[in-house]
Amino acid sequence: MPTSFPITEERRRKIEACKQEADRKRSLAAACLMGRFFKEATGREEGEMILSYNSHGKPFFRDYPGVCFNVSHAGDYVFGAVSDREIGVDIEKATRQIPALSDHAFTGADRKHIDNSGDPTEAIKVWVIRESIVKAMGLGITAMTDFELMWLSEDSGITWGGAYSFHLMEDAPEGYIACVSERTGGR
Repeated sequence: MPTSFPITEERRRKIEACKQEADRKRSLAAACLMGRFFKEATGREEGEMILSYNSHGKPFFRDYPGVCFNVSHAGDYVFGAVSDREIGVDIEKATRQIPALSDHAFTGADRKHIDNSGDPTEAIKVWVIRESIVKAMGLGITAMTDFELMWLSEDSGITWGGAYSFHLMEDAPEGYIACVSERTGGR
């Protein structure tokens, strides 16, 4: 069944600010996904959704702060999750080159883990894990090394200002790496 979604002026400006058509499409798809999350979690119509932002720019539903959500997009995909706990997601192309900023995105333990893995996609996996965790925390990318990952298994967790767990999505689209991170400790 087709669904319509009223685009707010704020979202319209964000979409129009995108230079590339593909970026505009991903931004529109992300808006639709947020609207769907809002409607399913609150029972309210998407047109009633009002977004607010924390000090680091993470959006939340102003009138429903207990409904936590996050979205990410890369290539041909928009990926998102909704929860009653703080949540963060990230998706990247597996072939994405890690930016120069990665010197400040990995800890020594991460670099050792990457070097020992023998997997050419391990660096992007660690990047996606770290980015999803800082998004769950509601922090900016500058906090990517403010915690240590516990490398016990593919799905593990961290402790920093509370406990967070992460899960690399086995069913991510081919050629993509996706991760969901969620606060597992108290709010």
